[in-house]
Amino acid sequence: VDQIVAMACTTVDESDKETNQVLFANAEGEIIPKASITHDVEATVFDWHPVERVLAIGWADGMVSCWTIDVRIRPTSSFSNSSQHTSTISVLKWNPMGKRLVTGDQKGTVCVWAVDSRGSLNPIRQYKRKGEISTLIFCLMPIRLPSEALGQKGAAGSAVVNKAEPSSVKVSYSPSFFFGTDKGSIIYADDLGHCTDVQQLNSPIDVMMFFEEKSRLIIITRAFLLNQYHVAEDGKVSRVSQVKLSVPPDILEKGIKSIAWAGPGLLAAATEEKIVRLFDLAADETYNLSLVGALGDIVDKKDKVTCVSFSAIDRYLAVGTQAGLVAIWKFMAQPRDLSKATTAEVLATSAMDWEIIFRYNLQSCILQLSWHGGRGTVAAVTHEDGTFILNESIMHAAMSGDVTVIQVSSVEVSLHIALSDPILINTKIQIKSLAVGRSCFVVSSGKVAKIYRVDLQLQKYEALETINTNSIAMAIADLTSLIEETWFVAEANVVKINNFRGTQKGLVSFSEAEGVPEFLDINGKFLAIVSSKGCIKIIDVHTPTKHKQQGSAGQFFNPKSAVNAENLKIRQVRVNCTGTRVAILADQIGGAMKVFHPDSHLYIYDRNKGVIVSYDFLSWKRSPVSVFWDDTDDRMICCEALRNRQTVTDTVKSKPMAPSADDKGSEVDPATAARNAAAVDADAENEVEVFLFFATSEHGIFMQDSFPRKFPNGPMISLSVPRLYFRSAVSNKRQSDDEAEGGGAAPANSSTAVKIYSRVMRDFVGMDDVNETAKSALLDFSFNLTLGKLDEAYRSVKAIDSPGIWENMAQMCVKTKRLDVAEVCLGNMGHVRGAAAVREAKKDFEKDPTNGSLDVVVGVLAIQLGLLDDAARIFREVGRYDMLNRLFQAAGMWEKAIGTATNQDRIHLKTTHYQYAKHLESIGRTDEAIEHYQLSNNSRTEVPRMLFHLGRVDELGDYVMKSDDPALLKWWAAYLESIERFDKAKKFYNKAEDFLSLVRICCFKGEFQKAAEIVQESGDRASAYHFARQLENQGEFQEAINFYALSGCYNHSIRLAKAFGLDSELMRYAVKSTPSLMIECAIYFENKSEYDKAVQLYHKGGDIPRALDLCFRIGEEEDRINSNKTKKTVTTQKASVMFDMLNTIAQDLGAESSPQTLARCAEFLVLHKQFEKAIELYMMAKRYHSAVEMCLQHKVNITDEMVEKLTPPESVEA
Repeated sequence: VDQIVAMACTTVDESDKETNQVLFANAEGEIIPKASITHDVEATVFDWHPVERVLAIGWADGMVSCWTIDVRIRPTSSFSNSSQHTSTISVLKWNPMGKRLVTGDQKGTVCVWAVDSRGSLNPIRQYKRKGEISTLIFCLMPIRLPSEALGQKGAAGSAVVNKAEPSSVKVSYSPSFFFGTDKGSIIYADDLGHCTDVQQLNSPIDVMMFFEEKSRLIIITRAFLLNQYHVAEDGKVSRVSQVKLSVPPDILEKGIKSIAWAGPGLLAAATEEKIVRLFDLAADETYNLSLVGALGDIVDKKDKVTCVSFSAIDRYLAVGTQAGLVAIWKFMAQPRDLSKATTAEVLATSAMDWEIIFRYNLQSCILQLSWHGGRGTVAAVTHEDGTFILNESIMHAAMSGDVTVIQVSSVEVSLHIALSDPILINTKIQIKSLAVGRSCFVVSSGKVAKIYRVDLQLQKYEALETINTNSIAMAIADLTSLIEETWFVAEANVVKINNFRGTQKGLVSFSEAEGVPEFLDINGKFLAIVSSKGCIKIIDVHTPTKHKQQGSAGQFFNPKSAVNAENLKIRQVRVNCTGTRVAILADQIGGAMKVFHPDSHLYIYDRNKGVIVSYDFLSWKRSPVSVFWDDTDDRMICCEALRNRQTVTDTVKSKPMAPSADDKGSEVDPATAARNAAAVDADAENEVEVFLFFATSEHGIFMQDSFPRKFPNGPMISLSVPRLYFRSAVSNKRQSDDEAEGGGAAPANSSTAVKIYSRVMRDFVGMDDVNETAKSALLDFSFNLTLGKLDEAYRSVKAIDSPGIWENMAQMCVKTKRLDVAEVCLGNMGHVRGAAAVREAKKDFEKDPTNGSLDVVVGVLAIQLGLLDDAARIFREVGRYDMLNRLFQAAGMWEKAIGTATNQDRIHLKTTHYQYAKHLESIGRTDEAIEHYQLSNNSRTEVPRMLFHLGRVDELGDYVMKSDDPALLKWWAAYLESIERFDKAKKFYNKAEDFLSLVRICCFKGEFQKAAEIVQESGDRASAYHFARQLENQGEFQEAINFYALSGCYNHSIRLAKAFGLDSELMRYAVKSTPSLMIECAIYFENKSEYDKAVQLYHKGGDIPRALDLCFRIGEEEDRINSNKTKKTVTTQKASVMFDMLNTIAQDLGAESSPQTLARCAEFLVLHKQFEKAIELYMMAKRYHSAVEMCLQHKVNITDEMVEKLTPPESVEA
């Protein structure tokens, strides 16, 4: 279908006369001749009919007209009316079925028009409100019908159609609609005469949209309030939310003029800033797309976004700016199901879900952007230069035999003959499609086609005459498979079979029920045709003039299943070499917006059974993007699958694992957790995966192999066993016609950048150059291996002597888990190391069967065969994350190893960091090695060793200075001390709080005063002891005694005090020392007749008997000395002191003291008339009789407590 853009404009002729016109242009930007519509006033609004090529136009004088547009003839007016409106038409919109047209003007008149059987419009309803009609939107709710149609009443005299009603009834009536005014009124109306004001807002309404999945009316007012209203089936609205939008002050008066749905529940708005604002109404989130972040320096400082537009088919968001930039983002995340989910359940979209794919500068302010209903065409209206048409040029590529053609620009292709040097061909037509045969190819613009013959021997080409055609799809074949050269082209409802001159030789017709043929593919002599309605025809075209349809037509769509025309749109078709199966790829059509997303299934139509079978890539988190059959084997099929990008929010919401007990305080942030989770996912880095399948009627679809497509391989172009062919990767897969100056033509040498790469299939490695017999045997071998039939596989290739066969069979044993067969294969391969590793793994399993399962041995086998992805998958399945961690380490996948250790194997987390640090050290990445040594808790020893070994002593010093590890600081200070850098050493000792070393250095340098200050300020006992030793050596005994005491070494203080007769110092430190030292000092004082000190020390040292004995002995001397009065006085003084001390000792005596000691003390107290204390001691000594006699003799009052104590136990006699 031709793409047409309608433009309202004013032209000025040579005499300065202005003419108001509506002009039409095609997708190439060419004005369609004789297709203008002229009127006295300008066209203010227009809207294309949703089904037919009819344009409804609203004019400034109130006229409404409809025009049928055909590029071949002048537009014809099917309707015009100027009586219903008397002012400028401000809104005009078709209903979704195209059966009603609603118009509104600046004076508040709204008119509903109905389409009659002749295609003309008749006014059926008119409503009037105050103010200008500023917005209008259809409410796509269950359809309201008049009561007569169904016989049951609904609200306000209407009825509701349920889903069981025939579609013919539905399309006869229009859904209700809302319209708003610049006075802030919201009105609900329909085509049955119901019109009700439902809300009155305080400011004009700028935007009105309908969120179909949630049945919500979205309103944005001039006051920048975003209101959401829930719409009931009867049209009643209730407010859900109201949010004040944050916008720049310079648009407060103008309001938001450009806003569009960018996906289900997702609004994109141009607010004249350097960002595009996106409102995720489904998840109640907002975010921005930054022009500067996406486009970089080309964005002017004063530039701002002026308009936005979204294409549901391509998921493209086009953005225009004031400076003329056009930027296109593509939504890359998976579709969201909003039908039943609540706001809390919906995954929010984010800026990470959008990828910039295109930018261009039109050098003039972009006023409006509009996408065509098809793929890849957008119109941009600028302020000065008119309208620009931007076309997406998909770079086609195809291969057949030795001929490969790759499109390199919008008009050029690169021809490769037998993989030789490319030949650049300028076709001089805008290439929209491409088909390649064994010795020919054809390019088409949709209007003209050009066929080229290729001479394989001379490596030359011949361009034939251009042929006019309105081609939808093409295929081409030469004499290799057909009896004559044939070009197949789909036009309208037929497929024409033409020769290379364009002469028709045959025809394949499609009825209206079968649909329009949209896809053609030829493989050998079989042509597959698939129509818009899913009709599949397979034609034998060996004799083009006598073509034969193979069986009856098949049907892809099934209305009773998910494979139906409403949910899917066919994207690609391929037929196998025997015409028995057709592979189909499709897009899912989701939501009210009909957004296209790649379907995750590979569909295969089986002609023999007449059924559709499928393979779902969803388990691989992928969607197929291209498919190819082999050109000789009808079973082998290859598919490229693109990784499904999950919404970023989904990953971040996953909770990180809590740290272990030995990692307290090391919290794992969500970003790190998401990164670790991505590192563990083996497929996260492979954007495209290539899958090989066998497809048969008996066994269905079985995967034979898969591998990631890696640089420099780009998109796949062909499968020809034993090789797969790829074009070289390009930075921009999509280019615009206008991306380069001069219309987008590539430079003359652009083809030199295009290369073709090939990859040998796994089962043909080392045997890719084999004859047809060997190739067939190897394919049978691969097929039986895929089915798990090892015996049949062995019989297929027993005549072929190649280690590669046994290796492939051993690799298959990984999938089938046949260890017995694997050991035989390893033996035939001569893989000694692998066989030994498998035996050791089996022994370990037999010793401890609880440690995993036999699958662990299969994982070891996979490692030995180089199947690291399979090994990783197996270790995950059996929960052996320790082995998975070791596998990643051995393979050099350190990020994955750390991710695995962080999330599943935390017991080896520090070990993993240590091993990674050793690896980084070995490759010279010391800064990163330091980081991981720290994470492994080995930085104290490993970092100094590493830096010292590398001779980076200054860096080592800086590292130590930043550290807070005392041991590391002491080590470095000791090193500095060893090289006599004492000042720096003291700084590190001080930071480490190593006061002993500080004092030691001060003493070494003779700074005794500084050393004394350090000891006194720190109170460090070790430094005090060292300083005291130094003072003793210096003869400063008094100071040494004090510092020995400060260090707690009282034995040294006592030693020096006794040596130098410092009795006062001796007594002071003796009482603080140990009991043994106290007894030693007591003996010293007793020998010096200083009995009071001796008794005190005996008492404090715990030798009570000796203390008492000394007290008694001194007390008895008082009675013997009577002659010398002076001496008596002195002795009496000593006796008095002894009595006081004895009294103190007696106070401390308890029941644990010996009875003899207690009795003797009591007698001493009696002599000194201390009767109460003596009685207490008698009771402790259990001499109850003596205690009672003393009470009677000395008249001591007996208390209740004494009675209790004087009452002896029954076993004790008084």
